[in-house]
Amino acid sequence: MPPRRLTYQGIADDLADRIKHGEYPPDQQIPSYGTSVVLTATDRPAKIDLNGKAVQSMLTAWWQSLGSDPASVSVLVKATGCSERTFHRARKALIDKGMIAAEGRGNQVRYRLLQEPDQQ
Repeated sequence: MPPRRLTYQGIADDLADRIKHGEYPPDQQIPSYGTSVVLTATDRPAKIDLNGKAVQSMLTAWWQSLGSDPASVSVLVKATGCSERTFHRARKALIDKGMIAAEGRGNQVRYRLLQEPDQQ
């Protein structure tokens, strides 16, 4: 049976559990085998500046190219010239602020800009 592959969240949860149960005391460093990464689970959302240049440029280009027509992430990236990472970092905050809407599910999801960026 192949070993179970853990997600990043699973690894962070496993480490937190090991620390909680004393396997790694808080003042002791986790052993390193070459270069290692320590992941920390957090319930705090990532902060994104919706008024930052990258996001504002993306929104302006989006409105100029597509208006309020729904589009996939790949279409948005091509139309706006922003990186896919920029879009995904801002996506949840833009939805929460009512600036964009997600329509559909899975790889059929499309995003719609709800209003002209200058009006936000």
